[in-house]
Amino acid sequence: MPPLWTLSKRRATCGEGGVSLDLGAPSHGLTVPVDGSQKAAPAHHLLGIDLRLAGQAPAAPGPSEQWIRGSDCTAIYEPSDERALRATVMWRQWPAPTAGQPSSLGVWEVVVSAQTALLESDPTLGVVSQIARAGEMVWGRWLPGGMSFSKAPTPVPAPAPAAAAGLLVRTGAGRSVLVLAHPAEQQRVEAVSAADTCRVTCALFSLPVEKGVLLRSRVLAAIGPVTGDTAWAAAVAASFAASPPVLST
Repeated sequence: MPPLWTLSKRRATCGEGGVSLDLGAPSHGLTVPVDGSQKAAPAHHLLGIDLRLAGQAPAAPGPSEQWIRGSDCTAIYEPSDERALRATVMWRQWPAPTAGQPSSLGVWEVVVSAQTALLESDPTLGVVSQIARAGEMVWGRWLPGGMSFSKAPTPVPAPAPAAAAGLLVRTGAGRSVLVLAHPAEQQRVEAVSAADTCRVTCALFSLPVEKGVLLRSRVLAAIGPVTGDTAWAAAVAASFAASPPVLST
């Protein structure tokens, strides 16, 4: 069974591993300590939601609604710009690793829905992850037999190869972080490295949305040991690809 969420005002915590979420700052996403300690610094910020309209100043609207239900933490955001978007964001942590997977593996998923009150609107949103103590990058792409990984050329930042759907970032803490777009959606994955930090962005909903239409997309993040990381990452990717779509918002 996955860890359960608790919520106090706008701050949610998941289980006892130090994972937290500030619903008032959705772009920060899940705060995950680098070494698993609740008081450790720095921390990764995984699966945050960038609600800004392109070309405009940063905006961080608080949620109009928020709730927890078991292993899910959900919030609704309505940015005050001309898109008239209503974005529903649900974060969830996967259950404990199964047999054959590293015991220290942690997996999270964010489900993002968007709709508009206008006849037509630009629904583009970004799922952003800020990975601390980042080092080598390994790009992943979907092939008929599953996910395949290849090292990014140096120097970094390097552009994503064609059809790249995810990125495995090896960190100085002896851990690797996987950020992965679901194969059912057309998504654009980008990465920018600066100093020892890597920012990974999955751009969602590239086509306009019409009134009455609900768009939904999913992005996954996982943290596990560097040793054997392409093997556990491929197994997680296969589970993600085979998982049924989330029907509720």
